[in-house]
Amino acid sequence: MDQQKDSLPREAISQETAGEETWSGGEAALDIIELRPVTLSAKAIQHGRHPTNVGRMEHPDAHASRVGWCGEVMEMYLRLDGNRIAEASFWADGCLSTMACGDMLMTLAQGMTPEEATAITPEELIAALDGLPFKSHHCAELSVETLREAIASRLGG
Repeated sequence: MDQQKDSLPREAISQETAGEETWSGGEAALDIIELRPVTLSAKAIQHGRHPTNVGRMEHPDAHASRVGWCGEVMEMYLRLDGNRIAEASFWADGCLSTMACGDMLMTLAQGMTPEEATAITPEELIAALDGLPFKSHHCAELSVETLREAIASRLGG
């Protein structure tokens, strides 16, 4: 087992798999489990590692905070100028995909009307990041839901 594990790429070793103890013959499990490294696009990595819209905004016109199903926290802040989102920022406590989704969504929302921003879907956010691994799609859903909640708080609904 250790020899096989040593030959795997470092990214693959860290991926979640069924533990050997859950199988009757631990070595047989290695024949069934295929470990694949999870990759992010260059755009997702850039937005996740170097977000440009991160930070809590003082006196926002709209704000919302949500907790995702795996424990990540997303907060979004909006400042409006007339009927346009003039400033949009977020604060998150989560993985790289959570950060990337929050940052990209704020980039997309700036300059839009609240109605236009509410229409952004998780699929559009994922496409704007040039894709996300399936296991990170909930990060896009959390981001979009948080933005919609912030806008609803402003519009009174």
